[in-house]
Order: sequence, then structure tokens, then C-alpha cells
Amino acid sequence: MGCGPRGREHALALREAGLEPIAVADPAEGAREVLAGDLGVRGFAGLEPALEGARPGVVVLATPPAAREELVLAAAAAEGVRAIVVEKPFALTLPAAERMLAACAARDILLVVSHQLRFVPAFATLHDAVDRGALGELELLRAVGRGDLLDQGPHLIDALLQLAGGRRVEWVMSQRGEAAVAGLPAEATAGNHDAPAWMTHYLAFEGGLRAVCETGPLHQRGRDFHDEWRDKRVLAQGSEGMGEAHALGGCRLLRAGGSGWENGTPGGAEAYAAATTALHAAVRESLVAGTPHPCDARGALHGMEVLVACAQSAADGDAAVLPPQRDRDPFAELRGAPALRTPAGAATPRAAQPTGGPDVSVILPLPDHRGWAERAVASWLTEQTLPAHRFELIVSSDGTEPDLEARVERLLRSQDRLLRRPGVHEIELYDVGARAARAPILLFTEPHCMAEPDCLEELVGYLARTRYDGACLRSVGIASNESARLEERYFDAGFRECSREGHWCKAILRGFAVRRDAYVAAGGFVGEWGRFSEFAIAIALHRRGQRLGYASGACVRHVYTSTLRGIMSPVVDFAEGECRYRAALGDAALAGYIEPGPVWRRRHDRDPRVA
Repeated sequence: MGCGPRGREHALALREAGLEPIAVADPAEGAREVLAGDLGVRGFAGLEPALEGARPGVVVLATPPAAREELVLAAAAAEGVRAIVVEKPFALTLPAAERMLAACAARDILLVVSHQLRFVPAFATLHDAVDRGALGELELLRAVGRGDLLDQGPHLIDALLQLAGGRRVEWVMSQRGEAAVAGLPAEATAGNHDAPAWMTHYLAFEGGLRAVCETGPLHQRGRDFHDEWRDKRVLAQGSEGMGEAHALGGCRLLRAGGSGWENGTPGGAEAYAAATTALHAAVRESLVAGTPHPCDARGALHGMEVLVACAQSAADGDAAVLPPQRDRDPFAELRGAPALRTPAGAATPRAAQPTGGPDVSVILPLPDHRGWAERAVASWLTEQTLPAHRFELIVSSDGTEPDLEARVERLLRSQDRLLRRPGVHEIELYDVGARAARAPILLFTEPHCMAEPDCLEELVGYLARTRYDGACLRSVGIASNESARLEERYFDAGFRECSREGHWCKAILRGFAVRRDAYVAAGGFVGEWGRFSEFAIAIALHRRGQRLGYASGACVRHVYTSTLRGIMSPVVDFAEGECRYRAALGDAALAGYIEPGPVWRRRHDRDPRVA
């Protein structure tokens, strides 16, 4: 889709990569017919007719970013599409990028951003040198390019993030300027994107690493200058040397103790052009062999955060801390347009409406509601900033409070459900809801927990921009007396340990999200284990290699019990569940996770045979 010069490059690269072009689409008839004739394929005036008429397996969008979300959602909904490749920038706002990711994830579609610099030999050589420590400890990065922040900026930021080796950017400071003050003609400062023509950016990575970036026509030209648009360079300085990669000029390294600059990899226009072919060859390899794609959009989301933060910093005239504000369009602010702020509960534009089922299923059993059930249900149904069609609420009940069930059922929307399973354990009600869920993400919560308005939106965003299979949520306590505050302090002490990176115990029912397929594969919540089932499934997920994070932006308010007697029932249930688990599976099933406690060690005290 898009038959301009870049679309033509993609089309020719696809064929070279072993992917056969079968159709082109573009509203501009002239460009469409020329490319269709050169390729010997059908031409369509728009994407949807092409999807219906050609039924492609791969869709490439060489189109401007403004309408990208609408096109991605349409392609993700089409039968047979297995991969979508989009030009940079990925999107213009973070919510748009996250909606695209969610739509593709829901149908297991590979979404790739065209960051083809990763496949240019010069940049690959520099990354390899940094990665294997040839330059020592990385201290400073620098990137420069002719295009503006939305033009070549995405390439430069992606290159910096790749060299940083997984370090995330903590804050940025950006400044805009007018290139005209340098006496450049109007045609030299004009661009085809909605970003200031000239900007400088200072990026602070976690761990102390820093980077500087120049975007625009006042950039410092490289030593081997060839032309404006391919004059992209990245420099890396380490404790034991430095290296430089140039889009056309190759890679060179200078190492401590060496005799001078070493030419690591030659450059040239041919090697630069071949990067797009390599990007599509990696798409083919991902589809055929299941190998990860280096430009998977999930990994590109942090680059989007940096991009938006740079624009926000320039608009505010101050540093922007990541993650940036989600309810702003700083690029619109920079070009003088009003910011796009969507009021809570407002409908999303028609183009952003997904065509499939919900993104998240919230599972909420009614027992142990502590008088807060209706308030808890309302917090999910009437206060969330995530569009209503993107989530469902599944309430499950054991049948002991029919009047409450009737009141709750009146609060539900058409896509929500109340499931009744008389006489079953509370934990089993969680599993009942999970098995009935339609969304790929399950969120388990308690009936005495009220969701903050942005809870679901923060959760969806967190899971979309990370590679985690699930996450625990942050909770804020509601404690009415000293007994409740005691329980709160006890929980907080344990949660500080559980919430840290890599800890196995994140299946905490007041707020716990996980991919539905991972939940089912781990065996789900087992009623026989009682409240200990939280630990049991956490261990099962960890043993299966599922990675769980801490979505600190997604928050619920948790009501603590006001009497010590109220705490006893779940504590006893937990201990008895652990005993049944150990009796059935043996101590080895918990080895390395939980040591046997006093209840298990003294389990024979009441055995008549011991007496």
C-alpha cells in the first residue's frame, strides 16, 4: 500500500526476499498503474479492496503515519494476513501504537516496523563491536541525520537503543530551532512530516549512559559525505575505544593500544539498499521458521516512547520523564494545533474501532466482597478510560447471595456476564471466569478492590510495550482501623520483594494479569488448593518460562479486613491448601520456591496413630 518511491523499493525488495508481490494499492491512479504494470500485478484504489481481491499473506504499508492505525486495523482483521510491515514512524501517539499492537496480537499477526538500519552492514558491525565489549564500557552515543524527528529520527533513535543493549531511556531533553536562521533556502528546510525541521536531543539511559542526537538540515555532515538524505551516522564511545557507522561510508573502529582507525565494514549504496531486502527476508524467515524478527513492533514501542518524549520536551521547554504523558499529542502541539485529549469515557474515532473481540477479560468473583461488590463492579464498568468495547467483565458467584447477584447483574453491559456455580470454592470461581473469557488477556481481581480509572489502559499499554506474559498490579490500601493497617503493612513488606524484576511470585489476586493461553497451559487455579492456588499457579508459570512483570501504572484500591478474625479464614484456607498440594505432589514440587512451613511439619500431630 503506497506506490511512491519508498513503496517501489519495498515491492522490489519483497521479490528479492522470496515474497511474491500479488497486488499494489494507492488512491493515486498514475503511480498505482505504473508500479502494477512493472510488477505484473493487480492494482487497487485502496487497501480494503486489495485485501478482499488479492487475499495477501503479508501487507506492507509504505504510507504516511497519520492514517496508519486505520490501515493496520483493517489489515489485522483480514483473513489470511500473517504479517504487517509499516514504515517509520510507527505511529504519532502511544495509544495508537498500542492499539495496533493489540489488534495484531489478538490474531497472532507479526507486526514489523521498517527500521532497516539494523540490516545495514556498517551499523551491524558497530553493534557487534559494542555488544562483545570491543570498545570497553559504553560511555556516550551520538547520532546525526538530515531528516526531521519523524523522518530520520526514528531510525537514529532505534540505532541508539540497539547500541544501548537493552538499557531504557529514563528522561530526555529536546530543543527545537529554526533552520532558516542559518540562511538555508526554504526548499532545504521543508519536510514531509509534522515535526520541527531542526531539533537536538539529549537522552539519559538507565545506568548513567548518555546519548545526543541531531535531526534536521543543520546536522553536522559526516567525513564521507555523499548526499543529504543518506548522511546518517552513529558514533559510540567506550572506555577502550570508539566506533562510527555511516549509512554509506561503512564502519570504522579505533581501539586503545591499536595503531589507528580500523575499517570494520565497507559501505556503499548497494549495501544500504540491500537492507530493505534483508528486512523482508527476516519477515519470511519469521513466518516460515518462527524465528523472532529484529524489528518486531513490540520492541519498537520504547522507541516510540522516546520519540514522543522528545516532542513533549520541546513543547514544554523542559525535560520529559519516560513514560511520557499518554493523553497528549506533542507533535500537534509543536505545529500549533490543539492537543488531542480524549475525555474519559469518550468514544474512540471510528477508524480506531477494532473489529474482533475484547482485549482484556476482567474476572471478579463475588464472595468476600466485604460490602464493596457493587462499588467494585462500577469501577470497572463506568470509570475506565480504556474504550468500553475493548474489555469485558465476568462476574462469578457461588449462589449464596441472590439479592446481590441481581443488583450486580443490573450493572452489567451487553458484553459482560454473570456466571453462577453454587457451592464451589472462591478460587474455583476464578477458574470458571477464566475458562469463559473471550479476550487474550485475563485480569483477576477481588470484589473488595476498586480500579483506578486508567487501570486497564495502563495495563494494556504496559503489556504491549514489554515482552511480558503477564503482570501484577499496584494496589493502594483502604485501611479503616489498626487491624487493617497491620495487614496492610504485612502485605506491603512482602510485595516489595515479589514486585521486583524476575521474582516468581506475581499471581496476586487483588490485581494479576496473564495471557489466557499461558494460564490454561499452567493448569489454571485449582479449587482443591484453596488460596494456595495463587502460589501454585505462580510456580507453574515460572517453571514454564512465562515472564511476569510489575505494571506499576495500573492500580487498584484494596479494602483490608477490619478484624483479626476476618483474616483467619483465608489464612487457614491457604495453609490447608498448601498441605493438600504437598500431600498430592510432594515437597519436590515446591523446592526452590517455598520451604515447608510449621503447619505441614506438624501435620501428624492430630493423627490417631501418632497418639
